[in-house]
Formats: sequence, structure tokens, C-alpha cells
Amino acid sequence: MKRSVKGGSRGECYRALAETSAQALEAVDCRSEHAEYQVASIHDKELASLCPPGTMPLVYPEPAKTFCLGSP
Repeated sequence: MKRSVKGGSRGECYRALAETSAQALEAVDCRSEHAEYQVASIHDKELASLCPPGTMPLVYPEPAKTFCLGSP
């Protein structure tokens, strides 16, 4: 299922889609060998610095959300 992590929930896992932008991810089972990222936290603000070290921020302006992705 191709979708942006923008619709994701804490604990869900994703893999990057090579042919698209960094924010285009595909939801996968966290036990899958294809799982590259897991949503560690979600914040209702547009601020990358909310993510702790070792995570990758994905920031969306509208509605304002910051997803912190870590290892599955």
C-alpha cells in the first residue's frame, strides 16, 4: 500500500520507495525484512527538532505534524 507516512500511527513500519521522494513510503509489517523505518513518535507541530537523536524527522506543514522515524 503506497502512502505517505503522514497518515501513519506510532509503531507502524515503512519502507522507502526508491522511485519517489523520501516522504513516499510504503507501509509494511514490522517483522518484514523490508521494514526500514518505524514511527517512534508523532508531534502536532511542524518542528524537526522535536525528534530525538537517532531518529529521522519528517515534517508536514498542513496540518502541522512531525513524525520521528527510527529503526524497526
